[in-house]
Amino acid sequence: GKLSEKDSIIAANAEEINQLIARSADYRKIKKKLDLLRNMTQGYLNQMDSLIKVNHILVNENTKFRTDIDNYKQTTTSLETEKKSLTEKVNSASKLKAYSIVAKAVRLKSKGTKEEVVEKASRVDRFKVSFTLSENSVAAAGTRTIYCRLARPDGKVLILGDDDANSFESGGNRLQFSIKKEIQYDNKAQNITLNWDVKNAKEEAVKGRYYAILYVDGYQIGDASFDLK
Repeated sequence: GKLSEKDSIIAANAEEINQLIARSADYRKIKKKLDLLRNMTQGYLNQMDSLIKVNHILVNENTKFRTDIDNYKQTTTSLETEKKSLTEKVNSASKLKAYSIVAKAVRLKSKGTKEEVVEKASRVDRFKVSFTLSENSVAAAGTRTIYCRLARPDGKVLILGDDDANSFESGGNRLQFSIKKEIQYDNKAQNITLNWDVKNAKEEAVKGRYYAILYVDGYQIGDASFDLK
């Protein structure tokens, strides 16, 4: 606004000088007007220089600000990557494992008070899966649910039912379980035994290799196999 006003004043003064010259007016009067005009123009130019300098400063500050933003974005991305990496490490470190997994078939004796390991399919009364759940000071203590999937030699999993009540989630999928057991985990290693009592010998106890796969917190912690003749 102010610069455009000065533009108008300078133009008006220049026009007045032109008219004085045209009328062959007094030289002193023309010189006075010229000096006034020169001073005004110089002031105008100084103000323009000032504005150009301010503009340069603003451009430089803007460039610096953009650089700061880029650096901040890079730092944020770096921190997010580091946080993700640390989270993955903690998650990995907090996972439980199963050791010394033994899967076998047994025959019940003395009215079910004793067990005898058998290899013949015709003699099986129970499938047993025993293992040691690892010690882990990083994992959260509390109730844990152990799941076991027992697969026959043909790959069919022995299940109690095919509804949601007999399933669990693992890797975004619903899986049917054979055996389920709740335990209290106190960060110390503990021995666990899971039993599947054979109800239909012809369907459940067949010849071939059986697989037992163990899960806790939705991930696989180990597996074992055994053979029936």
